[in-house]
Amino acid sequence: MKRIHSFLIALALFFAGHSLALAAPDSLPLPGYARITYRVSYGEGGVQVGSSIQELRHDGVRYAMRSHMETTGIFWLLKPVQMTNVSKGEIVAGGFRPNEFSVTRFNGKNET
Repeated sequence: MKRIHSFLIALALFFAGHSLALAAPDSLPLPGYARITYRVSYGEGGVQVGSSIQELRHDGVRYAMRSHMETTGIFWLLKPVQMTNVSKGEIVAGGFRPNEFSVTRFNGKNET
């Protein structure tokens, strides 16, 4: 179970970092709102162990991004894990300039 927990946290951090890189204003036009949902699976059978949701909102001047991941199904019962990253800031010529960033985790006890 510890490997799955580490895997899910690493996956969430991976997508959180890549969401910033993929959404740079100079690279492609962005819709005002976008949401991507991932199913996280493990092993040869592709057993679903978690899910991840990436969201982006912007008005052309300011943005807010949210990345949320959690274990699901039986894995939630065995090892409840949730992690949410939120970034808010300005859209500038080179991409995003964060003004706020927060990480909230739940793993049987709340941590912020």
